Amino acid sequence: MATCQDCAMCSKGNQTNSLDIGYFSPTTKCCTYYPTLPNYLVGAILCDSDKDSLQGQSRILEKIRKKIGITPHSISPPRKHALLYSNGNRGFGRSESLVCSFYVPEDGICSIWKNRESVCSTYFCKSISGVDGKDFWNATKSYLSHVQNCLAWYVLKELNFDLNELMIIFERYENSSLDANDLDDRPCSDEEYSKIWQRWAMKEEDFYRLAFQIVTNLSSSKLEKITGIVGQVLLEITKKKREDMTNPKLPNILKRNPAVTIYRRSSENSLVLAPSGFFEIKNVLSEVLQYFDGTRTNAEARELIKSDYGEALTQELLISLYQNRVLIP
Repeated sequence: MATCQDCAMCSKGNQTNSLDIGYFSPTTKCCTYYPTLPNYLVGAILCDSDKDSLQGQSRILEKIRKKIGITPHSISPPRKHALLYSNGNRGFGRSESLVCSFYVPEDGICSIWKNRESVCSTYFCKSISGVDGKDFWNATKSYLSHVQNCLAWYVLKELNFDLNELMIIFERYENSSLDANDLDDRPCSDEEYSKIWQRWAMKEEDFYRLAFQIVTNLSSSKLEKITGIVGQVLLEITKKKREDMTNPKLPNILKRNPAVTIYRRSSENSLVLAPSGFFEIKNVLSEVLQYFDGTRTNAEARELIKSDYGEALTQELLISLYQNRVLIP
């Protein structure tokens, strides 16, 4: 579940960043990722009659007007921004220079939330299923990203674009360094823009709306054909990850993960830095982890905990410790 209005990754009033655990800035949150919107999702935003979509629509239209990062395949981040992002991973969640142009800072919300793409729709900084949950969402992202790309190219094929010409142009951009236009936030030349847009130049908004209509009318069987064998494989992987997340197979013998660090913050709570992220636990829970030593069975460890503390460690809590990889085989 997203908690954007009360970001779980931002430091609260009683917390400090003295431990390098990577709190996000409350002015940016995770919205330092700038998405690439496939053509049909751009159309979905433009066709949306919901008044909450007006801000997103105006930002899309402004991008079309500026002609930067605008192609029939998608609306992408400016190349200069993409270069900063790919080389500035330590700024994720913190750098205002990386903030997404669809983010509304005064309200702390996304202007295209309803029609966000695969990366944004599958990003959760915290998961109640720990590492297994993150694995599921990463698999879902891979599947949806593949679907998005296939559908964007399908639209271009249906509308009779010269795909060979587009591929040549896109590959040239992908393999070339930034030019003066990229560095100075200017669009490409009119000649280049016309080659990219072909007969749809100056009719970009109409094109994106039509792209949305084309994709909306697809059947599930047609979608499966468009996404091909790769789509089927990625979907099967996603289903497997979902099964691992919802029905985890708990090893019979566990031990504390040596890579996990636990800091005592108060007389009651400790901060855990685990493979799944950081979170707080009760001090008493951090104490009982020693009972899982890699030789005792889970049943034996739980029985000892009950004998020493007068209360049993629940199966649900044990599973959570395993899924967060605080305990490992």
